[in-house]
Amino acid sequence: MAAFCNKDTEHGRAKRVILHKTLQAWFPIYFNRGFRRVNYIDGFSAAGVYGETELARGDNPITRRVNEVCEMGSPLIALHDLTKCFAKLTEQLEYQATLPPGPEGEGISIQELLETPDKALNERQLKYGLRPPLMADIVLVEKEADVMQYLRNNTGAWNSRDYQYDDGIVKYKIHYKQKTFQEAHQEINENFLRVKDQHPIWVRDVPRPTFAFIDPCGYSHTPMDMVQNFLGENKSALINLMVQYFDRFKADQGNIDSLFGCQEWRRITAEDCEERYISYAKLYEEKLRERGATYTLSFAMKDKSNNLMYYLIFATNDKEILSKAKEAFNRVTQEGDDFKFNAFYIKKNKRTLTWLNIQNNEDLAFVIWEDFRGREAVRVCDINDHVTLDTPYIFRKAALVMLYDQGMVSYIEGAAPAKKHDFPNELQINFASSEEEAAKLRKLQNPGTPEEEAEGIWFKYQRRKGIRVGDIKPRWKEALVILYDQGKVSYIEGAQQDRRHSFPDDLEIDFALTEDQATELKHLQNPETEEQEAEGIWFKYQGRQAIMVRDIKPKWKTSLKILLDKRQLHYDEGHEPRRLVNHRGKCLFSLAHDLHHSAIAFYPTEFLGMFSTWV
Repeated sequence: MAAFCNKDTEHGRAKRVILHKTLQAWFPIYFNRGFRRVNYIDGFSAAGVYGETELARGDNPITRRVNEVCEMGSPLIALHDLTKCFAKLTEQLEYQATLPPGPEGEGISIQELLETPDKALNERQLKYGLRPPLMADIVLVEKEADVMQYLRNNTGAWNSRDYQYDDGIVKYKIHYKQKTFQEAHQEINENFLRVKDQHPIWVRDVPRPTFAFIDPCGYSHTPMDMVQNFLGENKSALINLMVQYFDRFKADQGNIDSLFGCQEWRRITAEDCEERYISYAKLYEEKLRERGATYTLSFAMKDKSNNLMYYLIFATNDKEILSKAKEAFNRVTQEGDDFKFNAFYIKKNKRTLTWLNIQNNEDLAFVIWEDFRGREAVRVCDINDHVTLDTPYIFRKAALVMLYDQGMVSYIEGAAPAKKHDFPNELQINFASSEEEAAKLRKLQNPGTPEEEAEGIWFKYQRRKGIRVGDIKPRWKEALVILYDQGKVSYIEGAQQDRRHSFPDDLEIDFALTEDQATELKHLQNPETEEQEAEGIWFKYQGRQAIMVRDIKPKWKTSLKILLDKRQLHYDEGHEPRRLVNHRGKCLFSLAHDLHHSAIAFYPTEFLGMFSTWV
């Protein structure tokens, strides 16, 4: 068993990449939250490297890239990620010291940060978060004496003396425990896990952030009663669950009971071994959540024979940390919708491992729309939480951009961001309820022509009144011209433009209620004959009183003569013109009180039969 565990494999490298990418995010997240001390605990450290037993002298592990980092063992990966994090945080602190002092510049020297008591933190320090010295304790557990010596030699590259580093701004110390994980657990629990520090910003005692990597080669070394101490507030754990062994060593029920903290695993009797392994992993996740973890995530590892070997189980109470673990899992998965690594695929297809993110955002966009279709006022951060907690995908705002361009997502009116395709976390958005609705919205949000945009605008704003052109934000104003000529858009009365087809951003416009109403308005706004214009004027103004003809702005004034002849309008008392048009409509009113300055009234429909002559 020991020889197997010390041998490097494809799935072993995948496991270490997951650890590396998770820690790469974990360290800076907690330091940037204002924590000044963190723990990393490696329960089964081994020698720290694979291949050669020791690092070549003169090698600088800190400068290695991802593909080289995955050749390291977990202790060196943790130190690599910690020191890289410290280097960036030191740059941040040094940059902060160069800014001008005061609330605007927020500048404050590193020395001032070091010397100012926590209780005297001012607003600038609270906003900045980082506060030196920043410290980390690295606890490495290894029971074999010769392996421990190799481990000390290999980790010495990170220490100037006595396996610790301290430059006044950042510091860390490596604690070596030559014991079994179970033997070292009590000491780790008392000196690291139970420790609480006063948070300088929250001003209360909080558990020290701890990341535990529990990677046994077996099942009898990590009982649930012990593992639960690595769960809870500010704690995260990456655990290797060797599901294959539960069948091979089924007779050792006592140790397996201790591992799960229950006997329920005994009732898992599916005939297919892979189904049993999946059930074991789900049960283990359930027990971790019962013991203090809020969120769990599992990743399956298969060998070159396509056999499921073990699961990596990640447990945490922090959604942001969980999302970073999913990012790490996604780096090594070979199927976009399933967290799984299969060495068989590598062997069969002769693939080269790239450790790149392979998620298809089109698949994510489809999942989001299916889960939220028809919903309104959904916050982007809630979509993020749903994707992170309830799907195997990584949340990407690029998926929302795709949905927006397809019309499946739209901004809430009046809440659109300044930039198109911007989706800040607190933004609320609406989801189309059907593909037909999405197709129409697409013509508004991502139109290919003015005609398409006109269709989209009509779909969204039909029946609406008093809409500012600047709120519609049309790509082409020509789209509004098209709607105006179709009678679907009209100027608000009294706000008509001097130039027809003019649509400045501050103009308010009305949208027709129906297609029939639009047809009638078209006769008014874009008539082809006097008769059509007369119909349109009558449709818009019937029942109205004291309308000035200059406000109607008829294309042909003879259209008003048509309405007079039909007894559909009359002059308001005292506003009669001095002479009327002749029956052919060729002589318009030309005196001081001609038709242009006359006030007229339109009869309601039910009064039309009451008049036999016009006034």
